[in-house]
Amino acid sequence: KQTFFMTNMQPQYSNFNQSGTWVKMEEDLRKKAPKIDSDTLFIVKGGTIDPVGSESNLLGWKKNGASSETQKPGYIPIPKYFFVAVLKKELNKSTNQYTYSAFGYWFPHVDKAFEKGDQLGNYVVNIKTLEDKTGIDFFCNLPDETEKEVENVDAEALKKLWGFK
Repeated sequence: KQTFFMTNMQPQYSNFNQSGTWVKMEEDLRKKAPKIDSDTLFIVKGGTIDPVGSESNLLGWKKNGASSETQKPGYIPIPKYFFVAVLKKELNKSTNQYTYSAFGYWFPHVDKAFEKGDQLGNYVVNIKTLEDKTGIDFFCNLPDETEKEVENVDAEALKKLWGFK
């Protein structure tokens, strides 16, 4: 529920947010949320606004229903891509140790509804790929060995582990 605060808002196409990939992702994450008190799901969501190399990560700028191609005071950036980093911390009851698993989503910000045949698994990447695309070190507070392990799992293996098609 904490990911739905108003302070987390960014401008999105209504189809993307209300009937598209973003809403399907949010529905799926609610299903993946642990039901046991000893487990935790950490979620980091955002949009790209910083350039990567010479490529812009913006679609433009928006203010009060008006849009602009150039930055102006009072305008907010419209991200070209949105991302989600997910980390699950689970207690292994047989060893009484915590285990970690993580994956990322990388979504192009498009004005389209989620259609029959669309799959969230098409947008799954490992955390290392997400860090390369965003420049963000997502789970830097994990012990270095654990962080390296969860960041570099193959995307196809992650899809199977997390139940994606």
